[in-house]
Amino acid sequence: MLKIWGKTIKKNKIIRSHMIQLDTNFTEDTVFCGVDTICEHFDIPRPIVLNKHKRDLNEFFLMRFLSEDFIEKVHFDKFEIEVYLEKKKN
Repeated sequence: MLKIWGKTIKKNKIIRSHMIQLDTNFTEDTVFCGVDTICEHFDIPRPIVLNKHKRDLNEFFLMRFLSEDFIEKVHFDKFEIEVYLEKKKN
């Protein structure tokens, strides 16, 4: 099981927060589909994913996108994605 928590942050305060839960294993593609879902929920553009974002995801299960990582203008300082892995109970 996989939980993906997305939040927009302005001046170090969480403005909006949304968590989705998926019954699947961790893969980059799964997480990026979850990011798309969260972006749609917040009605914000999708950020540009750089290699550093992928490295942070695989190492720390965390991605931080700055406002500069968006093509369109956004009204927050950061967009953070945290991934939580849960083991299925038998």
